[in-house]
Amino acid sequence: MDAKYITPAVTAFDHEGRVDMEANKRIYQWLIEGGMDGILILGSIGEFFCHPHGREETNDSGSS
Repeated sequence: MDAKYITPAVTAFDHEGRVDMEANKRIYQWLIEGGMDGILILGSIGEFFCHPHGREETNDSGSS
């Protein structure tokens, strides 16, 4: 891939502290529509520390 623009993206969480998949989809779509060629998930603000070891997240299909 010959990306010109790559940006870190924040991770949206819901009021219970879970990853908000729909909010994240809107963020990613907004970045793509804004001309980003690539998106760095769990960007540069350290939100990966909010994901405890052993915690399962679901993907788009709803399976673990």
